[in-house]
Amino acid sequence: MTGRRRDKPTICKQKGFIMPLTMVLTFIVSGVLLHQLQQYLNEKQFFYEQEQIYIIEQLAQMGAHDLDDVLREDTVDTNGQFHYEIGTASYWIQEQLDDTLYVRLTLETIEGRKRLVRLYYDLETLTMKAWWEVN
Repeated sequence: MTGRRRDKPTICKQKGFIMPLTMVLTFIVSGVLLHQLQQYLNEKQFFYEQEQIYIIEQLAQMGAHDLDDVLREDTVDTNGQFHYEIGTASYWIQEQLDDTLYVRLTLETIEGRKRLVRLYYDLETLTMKAWWEVN
């Protein structure tokens, strides 16, 4: 064997091209991954909020139905509470003029979300005349 040196492989003749390319690709992949992660977290929060809205609307429906049953009775307490698995509905009743009741229904989920519902109830027709919700 002679003392002749072999030529370096072609990969070594790139003179530093692979390292910057690897870094750029790493940053691009990391950026896409972080973007996808942020999008996932936003969607997860959105679906949680939608679930809470759905639960409080269910609570409002159940509370209104039970309140209607209470108001159809001859004697009515001025305040009370309905307990459900998903939360509670508290009511407060104030008598108005012309056989009309003003009712304030406070809804609270197990997780602490609250909504206030105000309504007018007609004692002659036994129906709710007006309903508005306050967040």
